[in-house]
Amino acid sequence: MNAMIEGGIKAVKLAAPTLAAAVLIYLVPYAFLVTVGYDTIKEFCPFFRSPISISTNIYECEKISTSLQRGKTSGCNDFNKPELDLINSAQERILKGAETQFDLIKSFFKWQYFSTLSALIAGALSAMTLLAISIYGWASAPGWLKPSFFLCSASVAFWVAVPQVYRYEENISAALKRHALASTTLWQLSTIRATGRDADGNWVNPQKTLWNLTRQAGEAGIIGIAFDQNKAMLLKLEKPGQ
Repeated sequence: MNAMIEGGIKAVKLAAPTLAAAVLIYLVPYAFLVTVGYDTIKEFCPFFRSPISISTNIYECEKISTSLQRGKTSGCNDFNKPELDLINSAQERILKGAETQFDLIKSFFKWQYFSTLSALIAGALSAMTLLAISIYGWASAPGWLKPSFFLCSASVAFWVAVPQVYRYEENISAALKRHALASTTLWQLSTIRATGRDADGNWVNPQKTLWNLTRQAGEAGIIGIAFDQNKAMLLKLEKPGQ
C-alpha cells in the first residue's frame, strides 16, 4: 500500500512540471485573449461598421425638383418597382456579405492572437528546458525535464505551423478587402437613395447601378479561405550534392 502511495506521489511530481507548462502554453494565452484580445476587437468594431439597417426609401425626381429646390432635373431617372426590388435584394446580400467578412476577420484575429502567444510562451519554455538538459546532461537530467521539453518543443512546432497552414494573414487581408468593398458600396447606395446622384454629381442610371450592385454583391459574398497543405507535410529530403 505504501509503495502504491509513494509511486503515485512520484508520478504526480514527475507530471506536475509538464502540466504546469501546458497551463502556461494554453490557458494563459486563452486568458489574455478573453481579457485583452476581445477588448481590442471591441475597440476596432466601430471602424468596420456598415449601415445597420436597410432603407427602402429612394429619391423621386419630382420631389427633388419641387420640394428640395434642386434646380432642373433633366436626366433624372426614377427606379421602377422591379428595379427597386432588385436593388433592395442586392443591398441585403451585400450587407450580409459585409457581416460575414467581419466575422471571418474576427475569427482569424482570435486564432492569430492565441497562436502567437502560445508559440512565444512555448518557445521560451523550450529554450529554458533545453538549457537545463544541456547543463545536467541527457542521461542525468531529472525525469520531469524531458517530458516538459518534448511538450514545449512540440507546441512551438504546432503553433508556428498552424498560421502558415491556414494562412491567417492572407485570409484576414482578403476578408478586409471584401468587407471594405461591401461597406463602401452600402454607403454609396445610401447616398444614391437620398440624392439620385453618383460620386461625380451626375444623375444615376438605374440599369448601370443595378449591374454594378449585382457584381459587387457577388464579390462581397465570396467566402474565400486559403489553405497551404504543403506546410503540413514533411518535405522530401534531397541527397546532398557530391
